[in-house]
Amino acid sequence: MSTESDWTKLEIAIAKRRPLTGKAAKLITIIAIVASIYHIIVLSNVLDYLFNWNVVHITHRAVHLSFFVVLTFLLVPMRKRDLKGRFPWYDIVLAILGFSGCAYVFALYERELVVRIATPTTLDTVFGIITIIVLLEAARRLIGWLIPSLVAFFLLYALFSDYFPGVFHARGYSIERILLDMYVGDLGIWSSLLGISATMIFMFILFASFLHVSGGGDFFLDFARAVAGRFRGGPAKVAVLASALFGTLSGSCIANVASTGAITIPMMKRTGYKPEFAGAVEACSSAGGMIMPPVMGAAAFIMADWLQVSYWTVCVAAFIPAALYFVSLYFMVDLEAARTGLKGLPPQALPSLRKTLARGWLFIIPVVVLIYFIAVLNWNPTKAALYSIIAMVLVSLLSKETRVNLSKLLGGLEAGSKGMLEVAVLCGTIGIMVGVIYTTGLGVKLSSMLVDFSGGNVFALLVLTAISSYILGMGLPTTACYILLAILVAPALTEMGIPPIAAHLFVFYFGIIGNITPPVCGAVFVGASIASAPMMKTAVQAMRIAIVAYVVPFIFAYNPALVAIGPGGRIALAFLSGIVGVTLIAAGVQGHFLRRLARLERLSLIAGAILMMTPGWQTDLIGLAVVMPVVFRQVYTVLVERRRMRAVRSAAYNGADDTEE
Repeated sequence: MSTESDWTKLEIAIAKRRPLTGKAAKLITIIAIVASIYHIIVLSNVLDYLFNWNVVHITHRAVHLSFFVVLTFLLVPMRKRDLKGRFPWYDIVLAILGFSGCAYVFALYERELVVRIATPTTLDTVFGIITIIVLLEAARRLIGWLIPSLVAFFLLYALFSDYFPGVFHARGYSIERILLDMYVGDLGIWSSLLGISATMIFMFILFASFLHVSGGGDFFLDFARAVAGRFRGGPAKVAVLASALFGTLSGSCIANVASTGAITIPMMKRTGYKPEFAGAVEACSSAGGMIMPPVMGAAAFIMADWLQVSYWTVCVAAFIPAALYFVSLYFMVDLEAARTGLKGLPPQALPSLRKTLARGWLFIIPVVVLIYFIAVLNWNPTKAALYSIIAMVLVSLLSKETRVNLSKLLGGLEAGSKGMLEVAVLCGTIGIMVGVIYTTGLGVKLSSMLVDFSGGNVFALLVLTAISSYILGMGLPTTACYILLAILVAPALTEMGIPPIAAHLFVFYFGIIGNITPPVCGAVFVGASIASAPMMKTAVQAMRIAIVAYVVPFIFAYNPALVAIGPGGRIALAFLSGIVGVTLIAAGVQGHFLRRLARLERLSLIAGAILMMTPGWQTDLIGLAVVMPVVFRQVYTVLVERRRMRAVRSAAYNGADDTEE
């Protein structure tokens, strides 16, 4: 796995962050460590316990955002040619302005801003304009032009909405009213989105960073190699298993590809997999890490908050679709290995499972603690993550290899803050857009328009939603894509009778698919780079391998049992039929089951699998009727071939005996 210096290089390469040294690097380290310590103190209620002082939620969000706005301008340059180890004067000015806008809210919110919230002063307006502009520039540096452009458009829409025709017409709002909602109030920048970033998301990213610096990433990768490496197509199965384990904790698709892929992709190529297939397997597996509980990235926390359900409810609902996705990936690589005659890794190239568990079993404890606090005790996820971090530090002391010393402790605190840059700035920026949508009522209008455009047909609406999610997922981070779709599109799905959690998971899935679907596919780009493979060939392979991700969301939209809604028996039956279905889809796509499949057999398996996954016993029976002839023919052919081979070996043996006589 990667060392700390490897992760620093990865940060610079992916996010184009300045390679700082000397005093500049120390300054960044100090700010990042202080930010983490501040969050730990506030979120553990230490201040409230010691001094009976409780930070008002808006003021905490202001401090939270101030840290990451400052770090953004100091770490991420304005242009590529500014990628040098120093701070330009204008970045220092922008960092000071961003900090000032947040500090103004922190200092005056409780004493003055709450009192005059309906009548902002000139100074409120000036600080509001500065903060919004600075925040848009921070988002542009981290994410690109799309989000700031959308936010600017929505702000202009709020200002001139009385000039828009038809369904988009609304009464125009003054600059003062817009700033009142976006900066002084709690609808815009300081909305619940930033609140989730300042609590649950931060603590889970800190948990993941501590797991990494203490060696947990190495353990999960070695565990995957020890378990799956010796089997047919072992390296690809290692990639699937390692990405499921590591991705569920990292919450970052691209970071997952870069870290686990640096080991698994060369292993796959050495075994005989084509470079484009190796890069595609790692990209698809890493994308799956974003949908695998218990940690599914920032969007899952936002989903729980918006649906007003516990985070564990989201995890339970997401488990079966995620399991089906990874089962399909496993059989995709297994059947590819069977089709091309690839073998596993030799035993001497694999770590010992016993030694791996003996060395790293301690890392399982914090994960179990996390799940226990959330699922059994029903604790707040923020507190659960905090206690899991404490558990991780304590259990690490039991082994010299994993012990979290002062250097690792500070490294974990620093890495946690650096990992929050994109999420914190994104939540603050997207909050402005969300505020405009709620203020103008645009969300309700767009949902109604989608329902009308689909003609009241659920499948047509799902297709429209999938296309919208895919397009946004190509150019936006997963969290940003989910937020927009949850506001604009998911209500239309629920209006048509789809359960809310199924609707939100639907848009969440198709937002993630943008990471592996051309033309813009960040995970594929990184995987293809490591594999030295053509990007478009790798992307086509990724779409082929991840075909279940395009199908399953439609299935659980019609069959809520796949998202754990309904009686236990129905959920279990849906899960079992889903396992059979995705296995048959993998066989149909790869053209190999027990032996090679003819084209008509492949189509029959795919069609029958989809029918079996569709709710209703009638479709199950039809699916079985379509599939079983192919299965029987495969089994019969294999048995005949084995009988013939035994006869040949027997004849050869008898012939050898006659010769000896």
